[in-house]
Amino acid sequence: MKNNNKLFKFLILGNLALIGLLLFNNIVNPSREVYPLFYYKGSTYFITNEPASNSDIKSEAGAILKKTKYRWSIPEVNGESNILPIGTKLYFANDTSLVDSTRYDGLIVKLDGSYKVARPSYIGSYVEFDYGLLIKKIILFVIIIAMTSIIYYILNLRKNIRSD
Repeated sequence: MKNNNKLFKFLILGNLALIGLLLFNNIVNPSREVYPLFYYKGSTYFITNEPASNSDIKSEAGAILKKTKYRWSIPEVNGESNILPIGTKLYFANDTSLVDSTRYDGLIVKLDGSYKVARPSYIGSYVEFDYGLLIKKIILFVIIIAMTSIIYYILNLRKNIRSD
């Protein structure tokens, strides 16, 4: 009976560890792509792949002054970015239609030697949660629990048969 309790505790702890790993991996997935975001004068901007040229620049708007604590966090302070290097230059655009915005300043960012258009982002205060991945992991967890229960039942059955 004592061995059964040890096995049961081991299986429960193993399953709890799997739950923790699955949930942590869903929230903080290191392989998930993180978009470069920065905060400027009351708005969060994201950098697109749309090219801009030196002639599109009107004047310097500022620079990235600090980074967020985590790369998946949304910047909330002027001059803050999630993954842009500190010192990255921000520029006003000559033509605000370049960034398709009348409510916000048109911004251009110099990144890796080239100029990119930055657009206002309408995201919430936290990164999008991937519910599809979570559902798949819950299904996987249920399968693991079922297999663990079956293994435990078979081992108990074998011990009961041997003791008879």
